[in-house]
Amino acid sequence: GAHIESTTDLPVADLMTASEEALKAYHEGLFAMGVTRDYAASVQKLQEATNLDPTFALAHLYTYILNHQQGQMQPALASLGLAQQHSYRLTEQLQYLIRVWQLNLSGNQEQALAAAQQWSTLYPDDMQSHQIRGLLHMMRGEYDQSISAYQDLLRVDPFQEDIALEVGRLM
Repeated sequence: GAHIESTTDLPVADLMTASEEALKAYHEGLFAMGVTRDYAASVQKLQEATNLDPTFALAHLYTYILNHQQGQMQPALASLGLAQQHSYRLTEQLQYLIRVWQLNLSGNQEQALAAAQQWSTLYPDDMQSHQIRGLLHMMRGEYDQSISAYQDLLRVDPFQEDIALEVGRLM
């Protein structure tokens, strides 16, 4: 809606990094994560990126995700904190994502859900906002609200087969 049209597009150097070396290491880290599925190499490259530019919030965010997926909670939480600290370099949607994760991880599920709701209200076409809202409701046993969030997601992208199956399972 109107909120999205009023947001400012920022240059890559403002959103990510002004360091070409950090950007190269970041892309190598994403390649290792998404293509070769070498998570150790991916974390190593992403950490190289954040060593070259400690304000590279997106690299901190991906480092959080990878460490969290590997069960490495201490380094994951440290990376999430650094992503939050430098979140001025992220889009508002990613700022919401970090806020929701931090609130949920610290046990503030009600506030996490309120932030996710605000996120999906401001950005109704953001699939991730609906997906996270659905997940938070499911974790709380609120299946009707979870279904509603997943249906919102399917309205944005009807080709989300996993979500369509999940909604069918919940119903």
